[in-house]
Amino acid sequence: MVKEVRIEKKNTEKKEKHSRSGFSLVTGKAIKKLRVYGRAIANTAILAWKYNARKDPNAFHHLLNDLYRALPPNKTKVLKVPVISPKLYPPQIVQEVVAIGNAPILLAIEQIPCSQSNQTWYTQHPDKPKIKRGRAFSSILEAIGMGVLTANEEIHNAFLNQMHSLSFASLNNPNAIHHEFQTNTLEVITNETNALIKQIEERSASNEPIEIDFLVFSLKILLKSFYPNTEWNDEAWIGRLARAIEEVSHQAFKHIMDPYSNMEKLRQIAAAHLDEYIDKILEDNKPAYLTPEYVRDTSTEIKKQIIIALLFAGGDNIRRLIEHCLVEFGQQGTFKKYFADGVAYSDLLTYMKEVERLYTIIFAQPGEAEESFTIEYEGERFKVKAGDHLHYTTWIATTDEKEWGPHAREFNPEANKDKHAELQADLTFGAKQRRCRGKIFTHKVAPELLMAIMNQFEIRSYVGGNEGVHPIKYDFNTEVDGAVKIRYTRRLQQTIEKEVVEDEARQPVNGSRVTTNYKGLAEKSFICQLNKSSSTEESDAMEVEAERAESFISLN
Repeated sequence: MVKEVRIEKKNTEKKEKHSRSGFSLVTGKAIKKLRVYGRAIANTAILAWKYNARKDPNAFHHLLNDLYRALPPNKTKVLKVPVISPKLYPPQIVQEVVAIGNAPILLAIEQIPCSQSNQTWYTQHPDKPKIKRGRAFSSILEAIGMGVLTANEEIHNAFLNQMHSLSFASLNNPNAIHHEFQTNTLEVITNETNALIKQIEERSASNEPIEIDFLVFSLKILLKSFYPNTEWNDEAWIGRLARAIEEVSHQAFKHIMDPYSNMEKLRQIAAAHLDEYIDKILEDNKPAYLTPEYVRDTSTEIKKQIIIALLFAGGDNIRRLIEHCLVEFGQQGTFKKYFADGVAYSDLLTYMKEVERLYTIIFAQPGEAEESFTIEYEGERFKVKAGDHLHYTTWIATTDEKEWGPHAREFNPEANKDKHAELQADLTFGAKQRRCRGKIFTHKVAPELLMAIMNQFEIRSYVGGNEGVHPIKYDFNTEVDGAVKIRYTRRLQQTIEKEVVEDEARQPVNGSRVTTNYKGLAEKSFICQLNKSSSTEESDAMEVEAERAESFISLN
């Protein structure tokens, strides 16, 4: 059961009563302000000299890591970090950042949507403080061409309504408007998975580690599913698109982390790299995931921004999740313990959630308080002032020993699985009103490929030529820091009996449409033996059921 968190908007009508004299009150406030200024100067100096903020876009993340590590393990992970403000107009001396690395508090805050595109929600919930997107997130949306989708509530809601097609809620209803699209998408996922497995087998004949472009793999699925009226057989073209996405992602990250960067220059970079690819995709004027009426009534600019949303959020998220899973699963001890005899689907989902918990792909979500409010949790009160910048430090929240226990920083599904649902192990995709709607789609693609790889091959992972390591790098999304190569060795003997799953026996609700079922694993599976009363599949089914009406990408 999730612990109670209270978020209370400050009542501006109430005047605080002070027993102290007016002079002492003013003096106290002045001293407090001077202390904040002193900390801001110190933090800014650390960023500049210790972390080389001029060259390292992750300087602030390094500072946060140091500050979080200094807290006792049983301390609630909330920080107030003042820095010298880069804001020139209106002039501001100090910018205060409230960094939140506590899962229950983050889950409570993420029930509150973004104020810029959800004004109606705030009308219905006047007791909740308005929180908008922080500068970083707003800037990147505008920079890569997605600003229009979020600036207007009417446009935003119309877009989200179209994205219902990606909830996969119509699989069992042939008369539903999105049934054909969803069925075809699952077929594309299966076909591309089979093609990649064949490629892996051919390239692994020498038993040398190989590098696979999983971004190309995910982009092929997106393009063939969403724009089926175009032939997408030119893999070289898709490869160039993948490299363009990588370059724009990296440039965007550098620009948004630099408060003095030229955002117009970033927009020009994005247009120069992406326009030719976006224009090619737009030639298909009957995209399968949008209704004909929406396509007819929507401007070209908005349709361009939707494509960018799919390419950046969908393609890159899928690639990163697959890479992190293979690097972790391919470590010798992990493979021997969990995958030596193959893996059951329910266990695979548990192991994937553990990877998502440890390696948060979408590693931080910024916000900005428009109104002052307080957070109350386990007897502690944290004040947030209007104008404070919020940093939702996901990678701390999902590895916090206070909430997760002593094995929080380990890949340890036995110890951590019971809290996967309560504390949301995949908080990397956001939660509640601020969740990434690409979560369901990502969890369709990645498990099918990983199920095939882990049951057909023995694997060993290498990063930058080194074995047994999993270094990470914070960029547009969290990457494996180095070239990922995997040695794929065909299993010497068939340890798993396979059977074809008929349509009526498939389980569309929990996202499993894997065409090959690995029989005999469910009863002897690691997690099922550990705790037969716990069903990961049931938990996942409830999660998907709750998200049936959701869409693809979180712009909240």
